[in-house]
Amino acid sequence: GPPRPGGRFCLDAAVITAAASLGYAGCLDDPIPITRRRIRLLPARMHGLGLRERAALAPIAYVACFVEAAEACVDRTSLDGAVAAGAFDVLEGLFGPGAFDAGPGAHRFAALVAPNLPRGRVPSADAFVDAWTAAANAAALSPHRGPLDPSA
Repeated sequence: GPPRPGGRFCLDAAVITAAASLGYAGCLDDPIPITRRRIRLLPARMHGLGLRERAALAPIAYVACFVEAAEACVDRTSLDGAVAAGAFDVLEGLFGPGAFDAGPGAHRFAALVAPNLPRGRVPSADAFVDAWTAAANAAALSPHRGPLDPSA
């Protein structure tokens, strides 16, 4: 599953320490916590440091890696009919036939995350749903639209 929030502060603290070592003494020590956080997290174009919290990126990274790995597991057919062989065809039963085929009929993860499977959902599907939901909730707070919109 995705990384759990156990050691996340160690890495984030190390990144902040490294960034602070590049500036003058106390450059990141604003007395107001919200200002200190904004300075660290805002992108450079908005006069921040652009330091992304690893803990905030964990669900996004997990979903991206899971999708990429899943697509490589089973055979997929392109629009011109060419078949790319999957590395683990035995998983086709988990994703369903044609899950990652090109075109409008591809159902991608629908079979994997279906809540009422006779055998129950596999733990990696639960972890994927949790991470996807966390990423979608974060995306919902943004004014920008994209593939994690509820309508997608």
